[in-house]
Amino acid sequence: MIRRCLSCQRKSLSVPHRKFHLNFGATGIPHPDKALKGGEDGFFADPKNRTFGVADGVGGSANATTDPGLFSRGMLRHIRRSLSEEPARPSLCDALRDAATALANEQIGGSSTVLLGRLDQNRLQIANIGDSACMVLRPSPRRFNSSIPGKKTTVNWPRIVLRTNDQTHYFNCPYQVCCDSFGQILKTNQYDFLEVEVQDGDIVIAATDGVFDNIFDQAMQLLVMKHFVNAQDGNAAALANAIATEAMSIGQSQDDPKTLTPFSEGARSEGYEYAGGKLDDVAVVVGLVVGNDGAVDQDPKAILHNLD
Repeated sequence: MIRRCLSCQRKSLSVPHRKFHLNFGATGIPHPDKALKGGEDGFFADPKNRTFGVADGVGGSANATTDPGLFSRGMLRHIRRSLSEEPARPSLCDALRDAATALANEQIGGSSTVLLGRLDQNRLQIANIGDSACMVLRPSPRRFNSSIPGKKTTVNWPRIVLRTNDQTHYFNCPYQVCCDSFGQILKTNQYDFLEVEVQDGDIVIAATDGVFDNIFDQAMQLLVMKHFVNAQDGNAAALANAIATEAMSIGQSQDDPKTLTPFSEGARSEGYEYAGGKLDDVAVVVGLVVGNDGAVDQDPKAILHNLD
């Protein structure tokens, strides 16, 4: 009789992929000086197609008559439509190419950072250009010291299983796309493409730099822990609002030497003098991963966005 090792037996088994959903919450808060025009950040979250994106229009790149928000939101509008095409499902990069062509035809000037995501079966794909960021957190039991001496408490701590890194030419100058640079960036692979296998209860957070310049990763983990420990108990909309509100609150502490932020620490590490928060537009998308055997109470047609 031929005997096979356990690992070989496992490899021979055909395990079907589970189909996962994303229950979304999303919000945007403009910089107070840009509130009347809705800010320069864009976002969308599409439950039916399990796609999302955030973009930050870069003001310094546009001429005086151009609103950077028109470019960032216009780009995401074309990307969302492209990613929802049936039966063909273009890749994230193909969607970027489609957007470049459409924006060139519309002659919309300006430039923007962009971060896109898609959940395909049980794999989350991320494409990033610039300094927006995405985190995937997985609540897992972790023991901490309690306020009672000698006693410990165990909580579902949302540990980070994936985190994008900023793409910058130099401090506070992110990679960005415009109609003319789309093709070169995609051709020379100047974008970051990441993929991770997700599980029930994972939390996906995508946001523009207005969030991650003001909130440290560990502080983000604390916010997540306070709002939910799994996809069934959590509320994506409440968490998205809490993250945006916290980022704006910290951003308003500009020039406060007592307020430490990722942006102020990054500035000092590169020889710049900067204190406090960084007031900016904020766009946040939160997705709760739910398996095909879990409850999905979100209307798949209810696309969350600020692209109008």
